Amino acid sequence: MGEARRVMQMGAGARGPMPGQPQQIQVDITKTTINPCECGHDLFVPAIRRRKISALLSPTGTELPVNEAVMVCMKCGALGK
Repeated sequence: MGEARRVMQMGAGARGPMPGQPQQIQVDITKTTINPCECGHDLFVPAIRRRKISALLSPTGTELPVNEAVMVCMKCGALGK
């Protein structure tokens, strides 16, 4: 019963991340380095690349659409790495 009380007092995340969930860390963003595009520009916009899973690989046996999140350079249009 003491564990339940501790979790209630500290919040649901008191036990740490759930299995399969990434652990969140706090980082001072000013201590990081900028990762520019090959063209030298350092601003990107989010975009969606549309894909499809073939019926042979699909768990349902039918072709399925899939969206992939990507970042695109605002200057040259290259995909971010």
